Amino acid sequence: MKSKNPVCRKCVSCGSIVSKDALIRIVRNKEGKTSIDFSLCGEGRGAYICRSRECIDKALGKKLLERSFKAGIDPSDRERIIKETENFG
Repeated sequence: MKSKNPVCRKCVSCGSIVSKDALIRIVRNKEGKTSIDFSLCGEGRGAYICRSRECIDKALGKKLLERSFKAGIDPSDRERIIKETENFG
């Protein structure tokens, strides 16, 4: 029997557990490219962040995404993520 509850994920920044639709998914693919996954189901290792400016800045500033991916993030990818999320929160 399938649950009718939405799938929830944990924010890597603040640790709150919310519906994955309310989060941003950052994905790292096999080639090591890191980007925002707007479809929420793209291929690669994903990490979720709340759509608040505070959580986004904390995740990037304290390298919480790198910890989730167990790998570094290219500076150009980091800049692109910052630019694409500047209107959030």
